[in-house]
Amino acid sequence: MFTHMVMAGGIMGYGVYAFKKGRNYSSFFMAIGWCIALLMDCYSGQRLQDESLSIGTELYNADWSDCDIGMKKDILFELMRCRRQMVLKASSFGIMDHPTFLSVKCTSSIQSLQKVCITDLVDHVIKY
Repeated sequence: MFTHMVMAGGIMGYGVYAFKKGRNYSSFFMAIGWCIALLMDCYSGQRLQDESLSIGTELYNADWSDCDIGMKKDILFELMRCRRQMVLKASSFGIMDHPTFLSVKCTSSIQSLQKVCITDLVDHVIKY
């Protein structure tokens, strides 16, 4: 995960640079592939966070008042444990979630790639 985070920004940035300079479509597809891979990692981390918090809510809403004492203690223990959400970390880069994806996407110049693609599309449509 750490290596993926380190390399993703650079590879996506280079793909955008190569596409801008020479219209190299292989670099464009490489950048898009790395962007999709990073999105999958960050989406999985975000989903892990959301689902780990929902376990406590669902457990609290369940009808556990008629259970024996041992089961109530186990449920209370799980309710205490569910206060802390589970996270997917990439070492020193932090937690893999939607804000992490957006920060890497912005720093890797994918937004400038989108502008270039839109400009090329408009130019192509105007020519024909």
